[in-house]
Amino acid sequence: MKKLSLLLVVGVMASFLLFLALVGSVWAAQEKFELKLASEYADKHPTVVNGFMPWIKKVQELSGGRLVIHFFNPNTLCPAKEVYASTVAGAVDMGASPIHWVHGKFPLSEAVQLPFLFNGSEAGSLTIWELYKRFPEWRDEYKEIKVLWQWTSALIQLHTRKKLVRTLEDLPGMRIIT
Repeated sequence: MKKLSLLLVVGVMASFLLFLALVGSVWAAQEKFELKLASEYADKHPTVVNGFMPWIKKVQELSGGRLVIHFFNPNTLCPAKEVYASTVAGAVDMGASPIHWVHGKFPLSEAVQLPFLFNGSEAGSLTIWELYKRFPEWRDEYKEIKVLWQWTSALIQLHTRKKLVRTLEDLPGMRIIT
């Protein structure tokens, strides 16, 4: 009789654990995570169109729709120049922002802004990602966040504050950094 009672208790407990495992996996399968991504680039920018959006779609596909990343244009969730601080503070879940908007925060990483270091954005991006992976000092600059990627911008763009440059004749008198 004692053996039968023990067997019955063990059977009930095993059934209960099996029930919890099945119900728990169904609940977990239904759980959906939504993240907010604040960017320095607007939704029409090539970086977003050709990089962020395909990646966001692939993440959602691979997660079976359980992980949804909502993209937000600059200055919608937070000021564009405060994306990093907003990410660290938890106001946004993910941020894509240039290091030059957080002057002095990333002294090693800021070296990639020096002129003529790379012969293109792909070479620059691969180099800084390798530096991030190899050197703890580089990674330490980003200890407040989880880095998903690093990249450098195209070298053929000329950004100005006040005057639009369309031809070489527009350049005299301007101060330009490369």
